[in-house]
This record gives sequence, C-alpha cells and structure tokens, in this order.
Amino acid sequence: MQARYKTLEKERLESFVIEIETLITKADMGFAIKRLGYFVEEFAVKKNQAKRKVNLFCSRYEKFLTEERLGIFSAEENTRVWRELSYDVLKLICSVIEEYTISYKVKYEDNKGLLITKPINKIVFFAKHITKHYSRKQSNEFNLFLPELKLRFGEITSIFGENGNGKTTLLKIIAGELAQSSGKIEYPALIDSKKRDWYKIKQQIAYIPQDLPKWSGLLVDNLHFAAAIHGIKGK
Repeated sequence: MQARYKTLEKERLESFVIEIETLITKADMGFAIKRLGYFVEEFAVKKNQAKRKVNLFCSRYEKFLTEERLGIFSAEENTRVWRELSYDVLKLICSVIEEYTISYKVKYEDNKGLLITKPINKIVFFAKHITKHYSRKQSNEFNLFLPELKLRFGEITSIFGENGNGKTTLLKIIAGELAQSSGKIEYPALIDSKKRDWYKIKQQIAYIPQDLPKWSGLLVDNLHFAAAIHGIKGK
C-alpha cells in the first residue's frame, strides 16, 4: 500500500482561520459565522456539538442586530456584546483546531483506489531497549542501543549522526531487514491482531538505502515483479 499524504488540509484550515479573523476585524460578523459553519463542517471532530454552537452564535447575532436596530442598549453595551460574540467565535475556532490537531486524519490510497483514514497520532512503530551487537575481529566492537522510539502516522522523523554510529543499522531494524540483538519492537498500526504477520507488515514499509543494489534483467520485468508481490494487477 502506498501512502499519499494530503497536506492541503492544513493549508485550508489556516486559510479558513485567517478569513474568519479578517471578517470579524472588518465587522462582518454575519459572513464570519457563515464561514465558521463551513469550517466546522470540514474540520470539527465533534461536529454536532460544534454545529450547535454555530447555530447559537447565529441566534445571538440576529438578536444583537435587532436590539441594535431598535436602540434598546447603549453603544457601550452593544460594543460589549459584539466583543463577547467575537471572543466566543474565536474560542470555538481554537477548540476545533486543538481537536483536529490531536486526531488529524491522513488519507491513504491503496492499490484498488480505496481511501483509508488513519489518525495521525496513532503509533505505527514502537521500539524499546533495542540493542544490536556486532563482534569484529580486526576492529572495535559495534554496539547500538536505543532506549525508546515511537513513529506516528503523518510525522517526519530525522535520524542523524556521524558515520558508523548505527543510523543504517537502526533503519534496517525498523524496516524488518535486520534482527535486533535484544529489545522490544511493535508495529501497532500495521497489524489487525496481536499476531505479527511479517509479510503484511513489510508490504506497508518502504526502505530506500543510500546505495541502491543493482538488479538483474530489464527494468520492466523488475517493475512487474514488484507489482506482483504487492498484489497490483493489470497491464
């Protein structure tokens, strides 16, 4: 399964927030609340709860317009009501953003064109107390030790260090191409049960080494072979 991250969601979220804040600044509360409704529909995790608040804002704003038109309250009181409504609108935006950040959804497209959603904060790889030991006859012994590592959907994790510190070794262990000497490794988001199916796990991991090995045969034959083992059918 190949993952295609859709980064436009975050850009749209930021665009919505800027637009609503600008409308409030320009005293166009009616359109700001209308856009808030679209914002909630697209990004709110608890949609029904957020929609009720938007409807409440609409009622409050209509009441405010009526009272302002009839001159029921003073200018100072109208300003206070406007500020409270503006504050509540921005507060709802902040709460939606916070919930969305926690359970942001990344969309994956499998080989059949189906969309699969997974929460971005879900752990895809977990390692604890990982060690790798090489015994070298003509040089110093190599020992890799990793106290803990968590990789989550949607995150980008960088591994850097000097040559010989074990970066490639660690990546091979994560990709399942090298067994660790000791420690615990789990792939919670890549398996549906407690049973570890290495075939299914490795189908969901792409490891590209720094130096690519040479292949034998034609490129098209290798592409057909790779597609076949990943269940891709067609010409």
